[in-house]
Amino acid sequence: MNPILLIMLMGIVAGILLKNTILILIISLMSIVSILVLNLKKRKYSIYVITFFISLILSLFRTSFEEEVKLDIGENYRITGEIVEILNNDEDYQKFFIETESINGVKTSQKLMLTYSNENSISLYDNIDANIKISNISSYDNFGMYSYKTYLNSKSIYNYGKVSEILSMNQTNSLLKSIKLKAVESISNVFDKHLSETNSVFMKRLILSDKIVKNNELIELYKDYGLTHLIAISGLHIGIIAVFLSKTLSKLRFKYKFKSVLIVIILFVYGHIIDFPSSAIRAIIMYIVYEISVTTKHKYNFYNSLMFTMIVMLLINPNWLHDTGFQLSCLAVLSIYSLSPSIKRVVNHRLRKYDFGITTILSAAIGLLPIQMLYFGEFNPLSIIANILIIPIISIVIMLTFIVLSINLIKVNVIVIIMFWIINTLLDFTNIVLDTLSIFHISSITVGFSMFSSIIYYVALITILNIKRLFTTKTTNYYILGTIICSMLMVLIGFQREALYIEFLDVGQGDSALISYKDKHFLVDTGGNTYGNFNPGEKITCPIIKKRGISSIDIVFLSHFDLDHSNGVDALIENNLAESFGISYKDDSSAIYNSIVKSKLPVYFLKSGDSIDVENKLVFEVISPDSNYNSSDDNELSLVMNLKYNGYNILFTGDIDSKVEESISDTIGEIDILKVSHHGSKYSTSEDFLEITKPDYGVISVGRNNYSHPTEETLNRLHNSNVRIYRTDLDGGILVKIDKNINISTVKDGKLYRDIDYDTILEILLIALLNSVGVILIKEQKEGKIIDEPLRFS
Repeated sequence: MNPILLIMLMGIVAGILLKNTILILIISLMSIVSILVLNLKKRKYSIYVITFFISLILSLFRTSFEEEVKLDIGENYRITGEIVEILNNDEDYQKFFIETESINGVKTSQKLMLTYSNENSISLYDNIDANIKISNISSYDNFGMYSYKTYLNSKSIYNYGKVSEILSMNQTNSLLKSIKLKAVESISNVFDKHLSETNSVFMKRLILSDKIVKNNELIELYKDYGLTHLIAISGLHIGIIAVFLSKTLSKLRFKYKFKSVLIVIILFVYGHIIDFPSSAIRAIIMYIVYEISVTTKHKYNFYNSLMFTMIVMLLINPNWLHDTGFQLSCLAVLSIYSLSPSIKRVVNHRLRKYDFGITTILSAAIGLLPIQMLYFGEFNPLSIIANILIIPIISIVIMLTFIVLSINLIKVNVIVIIMFWIINTLLDFTNIVLDTLSIFHISSITVGFSMFSSIIYYVALITILNIKRLFTTKTTNYYILGTIICSMLMVLIGFQREALYIEFLDVGQGDSALISYKDKHFLVDTGGNTYGNFNPGEKITCPIIKKRGISSIDIVFLSHFDLDHSNGVDALIENNLAESFGISYKDDSSAIYNSIVKSKLPVYFLKSGDSIDVENKLVFEVISPDSNYNSSDDNELSLVMNLKYNGYNILFTGDIDSKVEESISDTIGEIDILKVSHHGSKYSTSEDFLEITKPDYGVISVGRNNYSHPTEETLNRLHNSNVRIYRTDLDGGILVKIDKNINISTVKDGKLYRDIDYDTILEILLIALLNSVGVILIKEQKEGKIIDEPLRFS
C-alpha cells in the first residue's frame, strides 16, 4: 500500500467535507497523529504532511466549481440546452435533465431537472429553447435516509423547473450521440422481438440501464431479495464483460497489448451507452490500472489501484462521495478482495468442489452488512441465498446477451432465436427461484446499526482476519493505536449520554415526531398524505423507526384522524411497530380509527388532566381536549400534550386553532419548544398565545400544499415574538436533544448530536478505516514488508 495515495485520498475527502468544521478537525488530527507515531524521518514526515494539505487544497479548489447555483424559486427563465437524461416520458408527462447553454440569454452551463406536461414527445439529446418556472425540489430529507435532493446534488443538479412552453426543439447533430441512440433503439427492439414482455423490460434495465422502463413484478422481486445491484449497472457487469472478452480474445490468439486496448475501447463504448454510472467508472478505471501494471510488468497492488481510482473519480466529480453507487461499489470490491481468501479457506474445507462463487458473495455480504443496515435499516437473510442462486445465472445471461447481440449483427437468425430462448428460460427460472424463496416467509431482520457499532464491527472484522499478524510484537502497538484513534473519533463525535431525543420527521405536508428516551420510544402522529398515492407514513416513518433500531413504539399518539397526521397507522400495525395507541376521541367514520380497533392493540383515551409518567424526569401531560368538550371539527379535538423533561417543556398542538389556544393558555404557562399548530395556518398561533407561552423555538412540520402553509401572518407573529423557527420543508428533519441544555440540529445544517446515521457517516467510516488499517500497513511497508496480498487469516 502506497502511503502517499492513502494520505492524498484522505486530503481529498477532507476537502469535500470541509463544510463540517468539526469533522475536518477530526480528520486532520487523525492524519497528523497517525503520521507522527510512525517514527518517520523528518523528510518523510514533511512529505506526508505536505501531501495531505496539497490534496486538501486541491480538493477545495475542485469543489469550489461545484458550488450550488441557485435560481430564484417562483421566477420565470428562458433557457436553451440539451436533454442529457430522460427519467419519464409518458404521453402527457415528461421529466428530464438538461445541460443548459444559456439562461436568459447569458451563456452558462449547469444541469437542471425539468418537467413538461404536453403531448409533444421529447428525445434524448434534443436541443430545446424553452420558458420555465423554477419550483422547489420535492424531497423528504431525514437524517440518514434516502434524499432525492441529495441524489440530484450528487449529479450536480440544484434546480428544478416546470416547462411552461417549448419555443423550439431540434434533434442533435452529434454523430456519436446519434450512433448511441440508434444502438440503444436497435438493442431495445431486439429484446422486444425475442423476449417476453416482462423479460424484455428486465433486460433493458439490466443491459442498457434504461431508467424510463417501469418496474414490473420481476424487478420488484429482485428488489425484495437484495438483488438491486444486478438491475443497476455495477462493477459486476463490467467485470463479467471484461473477463468474458479477455478469455474469448485470448482463445482467438490476440496479442496481449492489442487485446487489452480493444477491451478498454469496448468498455468505454459500453460505458457511453449506459451514461457512465459511478460504479461502472470505478470498475473501468481499476481494469485500466490493472492492464497497465501487467503490460509495464509492475506488480499490481489492489489497494493502490482502488485508492488511485477513488482519487481520480473524486477529482472529476466531488459529488460522487455522496453517491450510493460509488460508496457501495468501492466497499463491495474492497470486501471481496480482502475477505475472499479467508472465507475461501473455510468454504473449500467444507465444500471444496461446490464453491460456485459463494466466497465472493459472502465476502460482499459481510463487508456491506453495516452499510446496508445504515441505508435500509433491515436485512433479509434469504438475500444471501438469493444472491448465491441468482448471480451465476445472471452472469450467464449477461455473457449470452453480448454474444447474441454480436451474432445478430451478422443476421444468423436461427442461432439468435435459440440463444434468446435460452435467455428467456433462464430469466423465467430466476422468477421461479425467487417465488419459491417467498414460500419460507422469513421476515427481514431490523437492526439499528449506528456509526459507533459499524466502526466496532469493522475493527472486530479486521482483528479476526489478522489475529496473528496484528498481535506480533512489532505491530501490536500500531494496531492498538489505530483502535484508540477510532475510539477517539467516537468520543469526539458524540458520546451518547442520557438524554431525550425528539426527531421531527420530514413527512411533507403532515406531522410526525419520534421521541426516544433510554429504551422507551413514542410517536406523535404518523405522517400521511391527503392526495396522491405516496404515503409518507408508510414510506418514511416506518423505515425511519426500523433504521433507528427500534423494534416497537411504546405508545403511538394521534392528535386526530386527519390523514396527514394518521395515514401511517396501517403500516405501523402491519409491521408490528406499535404496542399501543393514545387518542383523544372516537370516530367510527374514520378508517384509521377502525384499523386501530381491529388491531386489538391497547388504546388509551386521553383527556385534559391525564398524565403519562415515563420516569420522574419524563412526563406527558395532556392539556386538551377536555372530557366535556364536543365539536364537529376534528382539529378542535386535537390531542394537545406538554412533554416535560428535566425542567423543559415541549408542546405538541396537533391542528388546534386560536379558539382552543385561548382556552388552554392559562393551563400551559411558559414553554421552551412549540410544535406550531396546523402547519403554520393563519388561524392558529395567535399573538396572545405566543405572549403567554413565550416559546424559544417553533417547529413547523409542513410540505408542498395548496393552503399557503405556513402563512406570512403566522411567520410574522413568530418572528415578532422572537421565536427561532425551524421548518421541515426548508430544514429537513429536525432533531432536538435535551440533557442539561437544548441542542437542535437539522439535516440542512448537518450538525452531529446523536449516535445516529447522519449524511456524513459513511465518509467518517471510510476515513476511520483507512486510518486504522493504514497505520498498520504503512508501518509494515516502512519495514520492507510490502503488502500486496489480501487480508486473511494467518
